[in-house]
Amino acid sequence: METISNNTIPTCTMTLSFDPEIKNGKLSTLIGFDELDDLIRGDEEKPSGWCIDLKNKIEELGNRQDGWKGTGSLAPDANAVRYAQAMLTKLAAAKIARKLMVGLDFEGTFSFSWFDNSVSADLTVYNNGSYSFFISIENGDSASADENFVDKPLNPRLLKLLRS
Repeated sequence: METISNNTIPTCTMTLSFDPEIKNGKLSTLIGFDELDDLIRGDEEKPSGWCIDLKNKIEELGNRQDGWKGTGSLAPDANAVRYAQAMLTKLAAAKIARKLMVGLDFEGTFSFSWFDNSVSADLTVYNNGSYSFFISIENGDSASADENFVDKPLNPRLLKLLRS
């Protein structure tokens, strides 16, 4: 993954594919809430209301300040919010039908979780643009991986299990 300086926050621009493209040090695969609105409203083949709920939750959690969960808890920085937005958009575009939840941990890192009768999964998005996940499904199949990147296509094993 190409390094982005600490002073540069990836801008949000819409692209038609989610293949990584770096232009002027900015990730064009990261899109913001305006573009997410375009994805989640409209025809029936686009993601359902859970996307709107999660979009709003990321906005809410992104406004937290240091100390939000007690002494030492950290607020998410702008990169953490943008990468969480990008991951939500990628999950929506991948047509993941399972309802998921989003949360913020003590270190200001966003996590997406799925828990139902057939799947248990957690995907953590870090402010450097990487993500890790663990998923286990009802039939005993499971997968986990670290060092995946939001600006790359979603991990195929993750997609397969989330769609099963």
